[in-house]
Amino acid sequence: MNTKALQRQLIAAVAMLLVAAIALGSSTYAWFVSNTKVTATSGNVTATSATPNLLIVAGATASSGSTWTAKTSDGKTTEKITSTNATALYPASTNDCSTWYAVSGWTGADNTGVPLANAYFTPTVDPTKNGDNVVNGAYTQGGKTMNAYQATTYSIYTTTGEVELNLDPETPIAVSVAKDNTTVTTDDAGFKDALRVGIVVDGQLKLVYAPTDEADGKGNDADAAAGWRCVKDTSNTQAVTYSHVAGSTFTGWAATAGTDGTYTKATNSLGTVNTDGAVVQVYVWLEGTDKDCLVTKADSAAADDEYNVTLKFVGATVAAAAQP
Repeated sequence: MNTKALQRQLIAAVAMLLVAAIALGSSTYAWFVSNTKVTATSGNVTATSATPNLLIVAGATASSGSTWTAKTSDGKTTEKITSTNATALYPASTNDCSTWYAVSGWTGADNTGVPLANAYFTPTVDPTKNGDNVVNGAYTQGGKTMNAYQATTYSIYTTTGEVELNLDPETPIAVSVAKDNTTVTTDDAGFKDALRVGIVVDGQLKLVYAPTDEADGKGNDADAAAGWRCVKDTSNTQAVTYSHVAGSTFTGWAATAGTDGTYTKATNSLGTVNTDGAVVQVYVWLEGTDKDCLVTKADSAAADDEYNVTLKFVGATVAAAAQP
């Protein structure tokens, strides 16, 4: 075999080693694009009202474009919406639940050997029906169908009068993780800490919830910083501008229960609701800039995990006492 042939074989062997090294490295960082083991899914979303005259019904009536009109009949105090098929969620980022970003490029690894995301794009998202009143935010990247989010739609209305829509002070928002219909422990919760739950009322993002706070740590982005982050444009991230809560802290968003069955309004409102109703959409996604959105967690713990979200609302009618 001549020298040139040996050189060609050597170059090919080195190239294959590089490909293998890249493939191995890609299983350890956030903002993954494709991995067959990543099947974390969004499942059931339940909305509950603790106020007798505040009723919930699944779905709303589409008017034109993205405009929806609330349904104001056949309401209940609890409404559960379930996906027809499991939705594999992939890392995405948004600041308003309207414009979504996915990662499209990485820069050289930092001193720990982890590649850093440094390029993003806005995929063409096709809201795809996945059961009654639930859609997947589907898009295509690299010939693979991805899901930026899963969204469920409710109508909330009063039987009489007008109230401020607040979170229930007892259990405002809860996220549980199940595998094969069995609840798993917190230590084996996979992507749970990277999950986001966005509450959109009449087309406006009012509040985002995360099971754990983002005060410490940072994601695997080239310009990453600690705190709640999202993608700003095709090459930068930024601090989020939406209101957010985490863990078991709902200060300013949960009403205060009175002894007579009424609720005192929270400082912040999810919106004013009356007999005409309001459309509430619940978005669930994996925030790619989150420090816990790692493929290693999916490989070790989150395969076939199902994330179930419960929200509890109240209609508050009593104004808070004036501050001295």
